[in-house]
Amino acid sequence: MLYYVEEHLTGEENRLLGGTKARADVETILSELGAAPIFVGYDKNNLEKNSTQKIKRHIDVKKSWDDMFSSLKKGDTVFIQYVILEHSIFLYRTLKKARKNNIKIVFIVHDLESFQFMDRASSSRGKIMRVRLEENCLKYGDRIIVHNNRMKKILVQRGYAEEKQISLGIFDYLIDDYDAERMKSRKLSPDLPVIISGNLSREKSGYVYDLPDSVDFNLYGVNYNGEENPNVSYKGAYEPEEVPYVMNGSFGLVWDGESSESCVGSFGRYLKINNPHKTSLYLASGIPVAIWRKAALAGFIMKNKCGVVIDSIEDLAAIRNNMTIEQYEQLRKNAEKISKKLRTGYYLKKVVKRCIEER
Repeated sequence: MLYYVEEHLTGEENRLLGGTKARADVETILSELGAAPIFVGYDKNNLEKNSTQKIKRHIDVKKSWDDMFSSLKKGDTVFIQYVILEHSIFLYRTLKKARKNNIKIVFIVHDLESFQFMDRASSSRGKIMRVRLEENCLKYGDRIIVHNNRMKKILVQRGYAEEKQISLGIFDYLIDDYDAERMKSRKLSPDLPVIISGNLSREKSGYVYDLPDSVDFNLYGVNYNGEENPNVSYKGAYEPEEVPYVMNGSFGLVWDGESSESCVGSFGRYLKINNPHKTSLYLASGIPVAIWRKAALAGFIMKNKCGVVIDSIEDLAAIRNNMTIEQYEQLRKNAEKISKKLRTGYYLKKVVKRCIEER
């Protein structure tokens, strides 16, 4: 049997922990492939306050995972999304026991905290612990679905077997009740502003507050607190299912870090191995992408001819000024081809089917 783990928080209210679009889409796709959900629950009222309570919390979380695995049988396969939302320092014991009981574990990686944290200025005890938790968990995966070949290479360098890893290529982006006519009502052309979507906080996307004056921008997302600017227009925040229908512009920008001149800092460098979900959002919406040349997904964009690669955000001024309507329309049509795959879960289904066949 095939299963996938859903993490839930119980107590004063019942809700999905960290129910992001990417994780929810993974669960939907796995369900479409015949996998059944199994739940790991945590008590909201049992939050730690001191060292003793923190240890008890870790024990309680492990017990939840123990209970979940106790329902599985020899030969079953369980898909676990990583990062695990409510971790336990003892979880590796549960995973080790499951492997001994011939239960196949497949990790679907959303983030590698070891890479995110390794060049941060602060190496707190909490961050070091999260890195160790990552190592203790992923090593028990029979298969690890990683973002791309660059991420695979990083993990091979850290001692993970290459044959255990499968590259996803790009994250899917499901759009329920897709409305093609409504999509056509948007305005897309090379002379319109560049689109930036996502978490627009200064900590996460410092470059948004350092944008060049030579390009106009339409911003969609949360946590924006910039001042009024004639070339930057903040359009507000929308639900993941709604934002594809409201984005107007030329290119969807895939960038990160503190500067608009290059992707620097820990968030910027993470683009070298990461598949940002905003790339999937733009392409699922049929919008061509503008991406940092050194980003891991730059090769995907060039191969599928669904966008442009840039060294600096400033480059977009010349690219847009010199691009004909015909050239842009070809990029847009190629983005639409990828859109159809992303909206139906093509990429994850492909690698999951491979995992199933190799059981």
